[in-house]
Amino acid sequence: MNVEKVMAFEGDFAADVVRNKFLEHLADSMSLISSSGSWLHCASLKETSRMIAMMRDIASGIVATAESQGLPTIAECGLELQRWCRLALDNEDLEVMRCLMPQIKKAGYELGREADRLCDNRQWKASRRE
Repeated sequence: MNVEKVMAFEGDFAADVVRNKFLEHLADSMSLISSSGSWLHCASLKETSRMIAMMRDIASGIVATAESQGLPTIAECGLELQRWCRLALDNEDLEVMRCLMPQIKKAGYELGREADRLCDNRQWKASRRE
């Protein structure tokens, strides 16, 4: 094997490792987000807004990272999560925010599911399902 092929292989390997780590962390994080949120039914407007704004900001970072990693389906799922969060925040009404939480959680769940589907690390997937 010549030097260019070895370098290309190592570069691809490194890119795959970074991509898989991103997908692993994303799936784990979205699993936490989509499984939590029930406490928001007793949270104040300020607390609920802060939580939704945090999810929106996380989704923004996910979209940017997914686009730079060449993961268009992850970027699209992240945009969907952003849309729901923005809609909830634009209303500035606690009841509307609470009504939109199932959609926000569903978008987070779909994002995590897509990350899980795209991840190539079988060992991580097996440990996650145990």
